[in-house]
Amino acid sequence: MEILPLQGYGVTHYLVFSEGGIDLIDSGFLAGVERVRQALAAKGCSLGDIGHLYLTHGHLDHTLNATRFRELSGCKVHAPLTDRAHLEGRHRAHGWSRGAAGLEWLGRRAFRYQPVTVDHWFEPGEILGGYEVIGLPGHTVGHCGFYLRSEQAFFCGDAFCNHLGRPALPPRIFNDDHEEAKVSVLAAAALDCRAVYPNHTGRQSPEENLADLRRLAERIQPSDLMSHEG
Repeated sequence: MEILPLQGYGVTHYLVFSEGGIDLIDSGFLAGVERVRQALAAKGCSLGDIGHLYLTHGHLDHTLNATRFRELSGCKVHAPLTDRAHLEGRHRAHGWSRGAAGLEWLGRRAFRYQPVTVDHWFEPGEILGGYEVIGLPGHTVGHCGFYLRSEQAFFCGDAFCNHLGRPALPPRIFNDDHEEAKVSVLAAAALDCRAVYPNHTGRQSPEENLADLRRLAERIQPSDLMSHEG
């Protein structure tokens, strides 16, 4: 198996090559389609070889190109059921997240976002082509990660970010529930992993990303969890 990071404008998405075919984890943001096309061409493949697109959540920087990939490749699209409103542009934000919702509203119009036709709406605990769906709510209601148990590899979506050398939660304006996002970091860090693949990071190795995730989990205080439970 080979996992190929595709780093774009502020967000990374992933191509996964295995005996079962080629999968895409999230659709990327600006120039995402061309980035995937070039990566596939370098391996003697084409967009038509993509079998499945798995979406971690409904934010625009993860879904902008989903419809285009489906049209160009005929791939099956899988998305979290509880983020359906996000993907369809019906999400109603509250609190801090209203700021990000306003930016998404503008972005969807500026980039002529087309909601993707989803072939399968999944829920946490499902097994999809070898990936176990791990619920990581907080960033969005349906935010999730994909765990490849055979590889001890985890695609953790936006559970955390690291662009400045210090792992952190996404800024509050990007989280539907910032406190719940902390609980999800602990759940992600508890998985039996050798490698972690986040969507917002620099050029750290998967092993360094795992260390970052665990460092962030260690900084979350019990009082944070008690306040969330209360």
